[in-house]
Amino acid sequence: MIGIIFLFIVCFCFANSNYYVIKKGDNLYRISKRFNVPLEVLLKVNKIKDPKNVKVGMKIIIPTVHTVKRGDTLYSLSRQYGIAVNELMELNYITNPAQLKVNQQIIIPVARSVVTHDNTTNPAYSDLAWPHPGSREKYNGKLEGVLISGNKGDVIYSVSSGKVIWSGPYRGFGNIVLADSGTGLIFGYLGAETTTVKVGDPVEAGTAIGRLGVYLHQTQAKLLFIVFDKRKRTFLNPETLYTR
Repeated sequence: MIGIIFLFIVCFCFANSNYYVIKKGDNLYRISKRFNVPLEVLLKVNKIKDPKNVKVGMKIIIPTVHTVKRGDTLYSLSRQYGIAVNELMELNYITNPAQLKVNQQIIIPVARSVVTHDNTTNPAYSDLAWPHPGSREKYNGKLEGVLISGNKGDVIYSVSSGKVIWSGPYRGFGNIVLADSGTGLIFGYLGAETTTVKVGDPVEAGTAIGRLGVYLHQTQAKLLFIVFDKRKRTFLNPETLYTR
């Protein structure tokens, strides 16, 4: 189990982070050039009025950059990232929401929490399906998630768009797939017999990523589905992300 925790620490450190810690010699102009984010966007997202008013050790948000693909709309991006359409328009200086172009770069501020303060589900995740339709049971331990029962060879599906950051065997869990959603969450699928994606592959909700195997000291095929919040470095209960 300690190895798995280390695995997630590695993912946290090397996956695309939404934050940057100011170091000696840094300034916002250099940071904006390094991450290819306009200075005015850095100021707006971080609510900084004076670009000179930054200190060593200060943590700032580095927005995600989304490259528009065919079929994208501001509404779909709003749902995907949990950001209001008018906020996306203001941040990206868009006056006509119908004029997105393929390959256009859209700045996405850091994602909101998946669960709101009144414990309702964030709309950005309300339409996601489970990675497998089998019966579910809560899994607690060093890892926290949901065990989903199925049959050996069943297809495992991605529940969110993102990029694969790990795909392959890991002791005790057969093959595993980790996908960074770009919203601060890493989705993990543990217990695959085979995987059909590799590191760096983009995935969408509904993408087949592997086939179920028999692992985790079980007598039947079970998938361990986990959600890791890399901002808070903690596991989330997948049950809170879904309405069906």
